[in-house]
Amino acid sequence: MSDTDDGAALVTGASSGIGAALALEAAADGYDLILTARREQRLRDVASEARQEYGVETTVLPQDLAEPDGVAQLYDRVAETDHRVDRLVDSAGFPTYGPVAETAPERLRDQVRVNATATAELAGRIAPEMADRGAGGIVLVGSAAGYYPAPRAAPYAASKAFVNFFARGLAAELEPQVTVSVVCPTAVDTEFVERGGMADSGVDDGLTHDPVDVARTTWEQHRAGERVIFPDWKDAAVCQFPRLLPHETITSFGADAFDQGTFPFLSDV
Repeated sequence: MSDTDDGAALVTGASSGIGAALALEAAADGYDLILTARREQRLRDVASEARQEYGVETTVLPQDLAEPDGVAQLYDRVAETDHRVDRLVDSAGFPTYGPVAETAPERLRDQVRVNATATAELAGRIAPEMADRGAGGIVLVGSAAGYYPAPRAAPYAASKAFVNFFARGLAAELEPQVTVSVVCPTAVDTEFVERGGMADSGVDDGLTHDPVDVARTTWEQHRAGERVIFPDWKDAAVCQFPRLLPHETITSFGADAFDQGTFPFLSDV
């Protein structure tokens, strides 16, 4: 495909889950990869799979985006490669579970930095280059949680609300030359529970998706020009409920999604 010549997909959060799966989708589409996350060996494993399966070039850049200058460091390191970033896939993020008053302030700060601040800063650094070329694409990983206030997951839900709506505004600014998409899944079968200290939660007891399926749907719909992507109709329904129900009800639903699973009754539909 012509827009992959000398271009690469920069994928954050590429060491596992949706990020790793999206990296492989980009590789299957012919893009060379620039992969970043904190865990270098996991990145190298994804890079090896992409090279073997799709014959693309890969660059591994371990980086902690929770560091105050993490995005700036990453951007400078990307600039030192031989690749132009034609697709930005921002999947970096992590959850927390528990009352704000019982969560370390540093973890709350880092969560907002990675989930929201880094998303805006990285897009702010890459988007002007795409706009100047009149081509490119940005994929942001939002969440159905971003449509709900969520007691015991309040910072996570709020950070994803930022991503969900930041993406829509950015899309309106950059289209039609640059396609910006946000995917808003319910729970995905990744390391989410372990990394978020959510062993006591019920988040996996409701709607749950395979990350490979989410990534495939996301990439196909992004390439088709969709702004807001839902893995299936159930996710779309979950994200529409807040428009129809009272605030108190939606807040209760948000709490239940993390305590008992996202609308378990939909799992069997």
